[in-house]
Amino acid sequence: MFILEEQEIKLMKEQQKQNERQKDYFFQKCNNQKLFNRQRLDQQDSKRKLQYQIFFKNIKTKSLKNCQLNLQNSLINPLKQNIIKYCYKIYLFLQILWKLPYNMIIYHAFILMFQVYQLMKMIMLLILIKKLLLLKIQILQKEYEEIDREKREKQEKKKNERGKKTLGNRK
Repeated sequence: MFILEEQEIKLMKEQQKQNERQKDYFFQKCNNQKLFNRQRLDQQDSKRKLQYQIFFKNIKTKSLKNCQLNLQNSLINPLKQNIIKYCYKIYLFLQILWKLPYNMIIYHAFILMFQVYQLMKMIMLLILIKKLLLLKIQILQKEYEEIDREKREKQEKKKNERGKKTLGNRK
């Protein structure tokens, strides 16, 4: 009977050791899995940061170019075409004006003045659009500089926090 109790004690100790091994194995597996997940998340985060930086650079260059092209295609080019048309009309009116009798000159002079007035309005509008474009470009550049500055500040804060953590761990 004493032998049976000793064997039971040995079996219980072996089971405890085996349970401890299983626990160690389980915790090691969990830690490895946590480490793997952390590494995977860090890789995804670094990929996202890289994609963000590339995307940010592309947006920065493309948005300025697109803004200029869109405004140029939608506003400036038609205005230039209209200005050329009005200049040509004024030229034609001047050609006709020199050949007309005196009483017809007054009528055509008023028409010519109206054409010149419209031409001046279009030129002023073109100048205004150019100024607005330059202002829009300056605003976009300031926004991008501000975003860059905020991003750099966040990175510096993270570096400082990491530095403090490593200093705290070393002590």
